Parts: sequence; C-alpha cells; structure tokens
Amino acid sequence: MPFGLRSDAMRWWSVLLAGWLVSCASGGGCTGCLDPIPNGQYTGERLDSAAAMRITASGFDVINADAPKILQRFAPGQQLTVPLGCSISSTNLLNFINLGFAIADQGEAGCTQESCGQLDGKCDAKDVPVNIPMTFNAMHVNPKGPNQLEVTLDLTFSTGKIMISTTARNSPLCLFTNPAKCGIDFDSSRAAPNNNQMKLGVQFTVDTRWGKLLKLQVASLGGIKVCGTQGAEPKPACLDSADLVITAEGSCQTCTAAGWDPVKVLLMDQIGKALQDALQGALDDLNCRACGPAGACPQNGATTSQCDAANDGGTASGHCKDVMTGQCVPAIFGAEGRMNVSALLGASSSTATPIDVSFAAGGATAADSKGFTQGFVGGARSVAFNACVPAEQIPVFAPLALPLLDAQAPGTYDVGVTLSQQFLNHALFAAQQSGVFCLEAGHETVAQLETSVLAAFLPSLGLLADEQPSNGPLHIVLRPTHAPTLSVGEGTFDAMGKIDKPLLTLDWNDVEVDVYAMVYEHWTRLFTMSADITLPFGLQIENCTHITPVLGDLKNAITDVKALNSEMLAEDVSALEGLVPSLITLVEPLLASGLPGFDIPEAEGYQLHLLAAKGVEAIGGGATFNHLGLYAQLKKPTDRCASPSGPPMFAPDAVSRDGEQLTLRVGAQSPSKSYSMRLDRGFWSSFQKATTAGVVTFTHPKLALGLGHVVEVRERDDREPLQVSLPRSLTLAPQQPQRQQ
Repeated sequence: MPFGLRSDAMRWWSVLLAGWLVSCASGGGCTGCLDPIPNGQYTGERLDSAAAMRITASGFDVINADAPKILQRFAPGQQLTVPLGCSISSTNLLNFINLGFAIADQGEAGCTQESCGQLDGKCDAKDVPVNIPMTFNAMHVNPKGPNQLEVTLDLTFSTGKIMISTTARNSPLCLFTNPAKCGIDFDSSRAAPNNNQMKLGVQFTVDTRWGKLLKLQVASLGGIKVCGTQGAEPKPACLDSADLVITAEGSCQTCTAAGWDPVKVLLMDQIGKALQDALQGALDDLNCRACGPAGACPQNGATTSQCDAANDGGTASGHCKDVMTGQCVPAIFGAEGRMNVSALLGASSSTATPIDVSFAAGGATAADSKGFTQGFVGGARSVAFNACVPAEQIPVFAPLALPLLDAQAPGTYDVGVTLSQQFLNHALFAAQQSGVFCLEAGHETVAQLETSVLAAFLPSLGLLADEQPSNGPLHIVLRPTHAPTLSVGEGTFDAMGKIDKPLLTLDWNDVEVDVYAMVYEHWTRLFTMSADITLPFGLQIENCTHITPVLGDLKNAITDVKALNSEMLAEDVSALEGLVPSLITLVEPLLASGLPGFDIPEAEGYQLHLLAAKGVEAIGGGATFNHLGLYAQLKKPTDRCASPSGPPMFAPDAVSRDGEQLTLRVGAQSPSKSYSMRLDRGFWSSFQKATTAGVVTFTHPKLALGLGHVVEVRERDDREPLQVSLPRSLTLAPQQPQRQQ
C-alpha cells in the first residue's frame, strides 16, 4: 500500500537532509540532538520550498517487487477488516416500484428476530456492523498525474450473510402483508475469476489552514461497480453478481424471485462505499495528528484544534480536529523538535540558545508517468536571541516551484532529493541568531594555544604576559556580525581530484576575531580583527552510503582583513593581518564536529546507494543553483557495493611541512590512487592524485603557526571511487614559525 511507501519516503528526508543530526544522535557530537518542543509544536516560519523528494518509475519497480512486505505493514496477515454498518437506501425494483431497504439490518450480536433488531427495517443502535475480512493478495503502485499515487489491489473477500429488509412493514412485494426479508452473501471465489481487482487513488494535497502540511485523501476507488452496469470495467475489476447468493429470511419468498438485480447493485454499492471509508480511515490514522498528553492539540494563529477522543482509548488514541472545519490536523511526516546546539558544538559554543526545527512533507506535489515528487516545508527559529550577535530581521524568500530533478540527473536513478538554497540560508540565520557561530578556542581545546605561538609575530606580547610569557594561555573568540550564507554550485572536481566548482560556498562577511591573553591574572583583549571568510565545500560519496563534507582550497579564503583595535601592542597592523587566517582556522575542528560525515541508515527495509551530489536548477542559466541535489538507487540492506579498506601504509616521516604547505610522500604507489587528509579532526580535503614523483601537497593556513598536529590520511583507487580506506594517523611535530618582518 502507499502508506508503507509514504512512511519510508518521508523518513529519508530526516536522514538525508538532516543526516548529521541522525549521525550525532546515534553516537556523534551530541546525545539526542532533537528533543520534543516543550509547547508541543513548531511556531516559527516555514518555507514552502525547503526541499523535495522524487521517486522515479524505476524506484517504484523496486517498491512493487517488495509488495508483500508493504502489504504486511498496512494489513497484518495481508488482511483488512471492513465494517459494513446498517444504512437505508432506496431503488426501483421491477422498473416501477420504488422501495426503501435497510442494508446490514443485523440487529444485536447473536440476534435472530425483530425484537432485538434483526430485519426490523430500521437502522439504530441495536444494529452491529457486518465485519468483512478482505485479503490482499498483491498490489502495484504507480504515480498518476497530477498529484496521486494509484494503487492496484488484487483481493478476495467473503461477506457472510448480510441481512436486507424493506423499510415498509407491508411491502407491495409481499402483497402488502409482510416486509420483504432477505439474506445476501457475496464470495469473490464463487464464480470465475475467483478474485477482484480494485484501483485506489491516493491524492496528495496540502492543508492551507495548517502550514501547507501534506494531507492524504482517497480520491477514487475503482473496481467497486457491479459487472455489466454503467461505468464498470471488465472482470476482475468489477463486482460479479454471480458471486452473490440470495436467500429468503421471512415468510415472503420474493427474495429468490427474478428482478432483484437492483438490490444486488444497491448492496455492492454499499460494500464499495464501506471499503472506501475504511481505506480513508486507514489514511486518517496515518495522516491525522495524534492528541498529545491530556488531549493537547496544536493551534496555528487563530486556527485551533481540539482532541476527538477515540472510543477505545481516550485522548491518547484520538485525533486533533480543526474546530472550524471538523477535519483532522495533518500529522508531521518528517522531523520536528528542539536542537541543543551547545551540546552539538561542545564548550566552544556553550552560550548558544536552542533552535527549534521543523521539516515536513507539504507545500506541493507533482506526479506523472515518469515519477512522483513530494515537496517539503521547513523552518528553523532560535528559541531566544543571543546577545553575542546583533539582532537582525529574518530574510524574506520568494517561493520556489518543485525542482525538475530528471532534467539534471546523472543517469538512471530511483530516488532524488533536494534541499533548497533558501532553506539552507534560513537555517543559517536561525543558527547565527542563537549564537551557534560565537565560537571560542582556548588552551583547554587547543593545548598549544599559548603566547609563545604568537611571539614570533608579535614580540611586544612578551612584555605583557605574566611570569612565564612562553607558556601564557591565549583565548580566541569569533563573533559573527552577520549570518553566513550558502550558495549552491555545480559540485564538480577537476582531473587531479580537487574541487573545481564547489557544491556549497559559505560566505561569512565581517567576522570579528578577539584574541585574549592572561595579563596579571586577568583575561585581557590584545586585539580585534575583522575579516570576510569564503569556504568552498564539496560532498564526497563513499562506500555507497556515506557522505563526507570536504573542504576545498583555502587560498584566498580569508580576505578584507582589518584591525579594529590593537592599542595594547607595539606592532604594525600589517603584522596582525597576516595572523588572522591562521587564528580563524583554529576553530575549524569545532565546525567540523558540528557538521560531520554521516552514514545513510536503512529506512523501513530499504537502503539508498548514493550516485551523485550536484546543483539542481540553475538560476538564470548561471553558475548558482536553487537546490542541492542528491541522486540514489533504491536497494535492499543486503546489497552492499563497497566497504572501507584497511588504512594506507606510510613511513612515520611521510609527512612534512614548509610554511602553510603540507607534503605527503606516497612513493611509487599506483597512479590510480588518490589521497585525502585532515588536520586535527577538522574537515577532510577532497581526494587528490599524487605527482609523478609520488608527492601530494595540501595547503592550510593553520600550519603557519608552527603548532604540532595530528594528520589523518585516507586513500582510494579511482577505478573504484566509492571504496575509501580507513584513516591512518601521522604526527607532525611543532616547529618555530618564521618571524614576520
């Protein structure tokens, strides 16, 4: 059924697009990154164009091959019980007699006479429903325009005896002396073919009263018309009256006489309506917001809801219903909660206030014969403004249409997902206002961060320090005056493996850097600098299911350096300007810990094997794109394409440095090998090939400080680029930095 598909698909977004949260919540930088929001709901702004997911025709082929398992989730034992309640309908019998009938006039449980309600021609509280067990033998899901999934069901069912009585107690069918009382039994296996086929159309719409969240509805149910009637399809996609047996239940024997076809149609219509209602009820169970503790339900501005308690379990099993419309409030298909960002980044950002995030299916849906695309609405808001940054107005973003993933696909794919550039910047703004980027690095996080590190650049520093100037601690504070922004690019690598056109470029203007030293037992600010930071990123796909953010060339990454105050030091401002890139990169490991690589876990019995990460939908035909896109194949968890190989083998002295350049000597390795490195658990570099002399070089501003470092190296064979080795650690000893003139 589509409900299993829906559950799987929506989970992938919280995995793929907030994958680093999933990673840290399962053992990374924080424990349980998303906690419940105290008031029970997200109250910030949601963007219509936050994200999208597309399942192609080949993806549906994979899902349809797994139909029995999905059916088992929707209907345990592949059965669904459909209650047929008592109802009053009328029809023309024998082409001239208009009669009213009570259908499913069963009476009380175990009842066999009118005194307890059976065949009394009335529908009241005495009448228990007829429970019809339906067995689903097979299913097939296809996208159907403009916004539906069409589910073809092969099923068999037997109703047992359904009691039908004329409402009039003196029916003309019985010469005005008695009511007509009949029993009708339908068994789909009674006449060939022994099965029925129905087509369920599930419509994906949005609820404009509740934040444009996804709303599921039964749009159509085909195959419930009686065979041979107007609009009925050929067998088995119709209800065959030959599967019906009619018995007389009273003294009047007209039930078994000819001319009862209209009654058969009437009964089959009621069975079809009951099935449609049952399927809509199953959708509502998935699509309606469950009542919270003590019956709590959300509100959206002036729009309110209240708990509609279930008969069998009270408020805990009820649904929240819109007070005005009576319709259920849509559930959140995605992820929503409060993020403790201080735990994510550790003591370096201990004053950051929490962020509420919401990521849910909604906004828009599109379907055609080639696939199905579901949009997502998303938002983030700082719980409280942080005094470490200036207050700013939240940016306004124009709505985006659903992206056309097929147009820029790298080839055949099953699942494609996008995250909009708008949502990325919306989330970065919330993070900045919460104080996430007010980062601190000191002796406790970087052991060698002492006054001696700066002595070669700032000789006057020794005159300010305490008794042991060579060992006095330093403290660095980053204060963002504006929120950083991200732009999405093409996401390509050059022939040597370096990032050519970054997938993501972070621009962070007017970042202020304060440097403090311990002077006469007090922390004293030595100087403040301002700089613009531009960081190019790519996303490296490894071992099919792992994504690693990789950092591009940092040359000219830090520009427009300005001294804001340096009165305590004797050196010229130019000496300080040269220091800023190195000092800023000291906090790189803190950022990397908050944005780690992550594995795509299994989702409801499926595994995504990633194919490509790239920009989707160029803006005005230029080099910037509206969406970051990921393309994948849909696999079973047992389908493994690659596993990490062992760490590369190097001599202990294979790594050396000269100023900001790091050199790795790999020797006479295979020419197809390439290498990735990182310093002190910062961001990994992209994979790069060695020169013909067996040398790989990397540049990093942090190296200019002369600190000791732990260098980690990974390798891969470019003939199998998805298979990446485990890292090997090498030690880089401290060295005296060159004194600036």
